[in-house]
Amino acid sequence: DDVTCFYSSSVSDTTPLAFVEQDEEIIGGKDLAHVRLTLNPDFVDNTYGANAVGWGGTDAGGPGMGMASHGHTFFDLIDSDHAEFDFADAKGDIVLAFDEDYCSADANAPSGYACLGVSGGDGAMITGSASSVEYYATSLDRDLNACGYEQYTTDSPPTDASYTPSPEAPDWDFRVVYDVWVLESALPAGWTVSIPYVHASPSKLQSTYTVTAAPCPPLHCVGEGCNPGGTCVGPWCDAGSCVGEGCNGNGECVGAGCEGGSSGGGGCVGEGCNSGGECFGLLCDAGSPTECIGEACNDGGGATGGSWCLVDGAQCTDDSACCSGGCDDGMCVGETPR
Repeated sequence: DDVTCFYSSSVSDTTPLAFVEQDEEIIGGKDLAHVRLTLNPDFVDNTYGANAVGWGGTDAGGPGMGMASHGHTFFDLIDSDHAEFDFADAKGDIVLAFDEDYCSADANAPSGYACLGVSGGDGAMITGSASSVEYYATSLDRDLNACGYEQYTTDSPPTDASYTPSPEAPDWDFRVVYDVWVLESALPAGWTVSIPYVHASPSKLQSTYTVTAAPCPPLHCVGEGCNPGGTCVGPWCDAGSCVGEGCNGNGECVGAGCEGGSSGGGGCVGEGCNSGGECFGLLCDAGSPTECIGEACNDGGGATGGSWCLVDGAQCTDDSACCSGGCDDGMCVGETPR
């Protein structure tokens, strides 16, 4: 996937207001360009009514970029929200452009509301033919119809300032997301896409912002110690239950990666542990690489390339555990295989 983030210096130079992903897919035998626009929930989100988050009043909490005070209703999202997609050739000339509707009244939808694409609601063609747009979707449409949450047309499912999934609607997407699939045959070689305008009325920031494209920041959490939401938990984080290497089935940290050091006698879990729960290798206290367990090991139990060590990006407790000889903030850096 190709991902571009968009920032406004008036809001934050480090936190994107939006990001755009693009990919090429084959659906039903057709070559398609898939473009997705995702807006920062601190700008606008799919919370409304009594369960609005960050929209002022007595709701579940304020956004990280500013504070709204006007509340947020379901019909705020239905009334006029849309996003403009512009596809250009290699010279920068626009060859296909349209507004995609976010969600509007639709008697044929289970909930009575749906994304109407480029030919209904707030959607419209600007340049080119509507036949070039093969599919379209938005997160609110999926929430209400595809996910079966058609009853949430007054209040969104309850959540908190961290957008914790609601037990009554666990698949609800609180983000505002626009998806569009365009026929590759309608686009020239070297095409590019831009999002020159997004209408979100109201937004939490109560203003209009000019944004600039720039590289995206790294994810907050990648790899071991991360849950599916990208949140860091476990011994490598400031707090939380244990996820990943060094954790047992109860979410408890055991083994060399924990603050207490090596847990012998069957207490070792994850890389550097054998099936009996004993710790081997450089991750153990005073451990020698007599047996190789886990990544960087060959089929015979010996270390690939010589001695047992952790590759760049792996969790570590000291420099000697890393192939590069450098352990920085619990992670091997600057890999130099040995």
